[in-house]
Amino acid sequence: AVASFLKKSGKLKVPEKMDTVKTGKYKELAPSDPDWYYIRCASI
Repeated sequence: AVASFLKKSGKLKVPEKMDTVKTGKYKELAPSDPDWYYIRCASI
């Protein structure tokens, strides 16, 4: 619910390089969900 609010409000600007950023040192690839940045920000 909070993640969709952040996406719809447009107040949270997603940095350009977020499509290649990994979420952990042990990960090989970036997350496959295109909205992962909003979900991560909502969890904080």
